[in-house]
Amino acid sequence: MTITVEEVQKKYPRLDFQAGGERRLQEVVDFLNRRNDEDLSKKFFDRLEYLNGYAGDRSKGCRLYHDLAPLSFGFTMLDANGAWWFNGGLIHHGAGDTGVGAPSFSVRLTGDEEDWSIHT
Repeated sequence: MTITVEEVQKKYPRLDFQAGGERRLQEVVDFLNRRNDEDLSKKFFDRLEYLNGYAGDRSKGCRLYHDLAPLSFGFTMLDANGAWWFNGGLIHHGAGDTGVGAPSFSVRLTGDEEDWSIHT
């Protein structure tokens, strides 16, 4: 299954990729297409689905931007008026990556399989 950035942006209209976020999304899409692993792709898209629908009508959406960790994003959640609500990260963890130190610099408390997790 091959996916494109355009398909992702169409499927998740409340996600706004900016400040390097669109380029990072292209990197993740390319990575997932190369890996051709439906389970791994599902993990990533489940997280996008969560951010896209977060807080329903109480949120205006989510801005995703480039993060220093590979295949990861920082994000800003917007309130219903479009103002800053809170920040976080959509962080990629490789298999066995505890997050203590490089490359993700984001501690993970459970699991050791490759995944994306949301940190706030």
